[in-house]
Amino acid sequence: MRKSAVVLAFLALAGLVVAGQALAASSPKATGDVIADSGTQVFSASFNAQIDKSGPKGSFSVQFTSGSLAGQFYEGSVSCYIQSGNEGSLGGFVTSTNNSLITFVRITIRDDGEGVNATGPDLIRVQRFVDPPPVASRCRLPVDELATVTGGNLQIH
Repeated sequence: MRKSAVVLAFLALAGLVVAGQALAASSPKATGDVIADSGTQVFSASFNAQIDKSGPKGSFSVQFTSGSLAGQFYEGSVSCYIQSGNEGSLGGFVTSTNNSLITFVRITIRDDGEGVNATGPDLIRVQRFVDPPPVASRCRLPVDELATVTGGNLQIH
């Protein structure tokens, strides 16, 4: 009897571990540390965004290095994140900047794979807002008007 109780306890614990791993694996997440060229602006962007049972979390940092926005930077905390397939969109309020007019940033991304399995370059778009968009559209897909990632990598997990 005691042996079967130990076996049952072990199986129950194993089930909890597998369920916990499945929950962690299914949490939408995006990460990146890239340099991108939109044709008119060159910028670097670093971000991590995730949704778990407590909601969206993460951070972002963007710095424009050439073009009309050269020298501007924005850092903040993620307040929304959505993803579908290989596309994602994160948004957040700016907490540090040298352009106090901008209060919200949205970053949309497309992960086109890794190495020889890539279907093309990764793509990214950074949008800056003086007034935050309405809550329903702070993070949105589909992704359009994207800049080509010329260095680094972004990933949809």
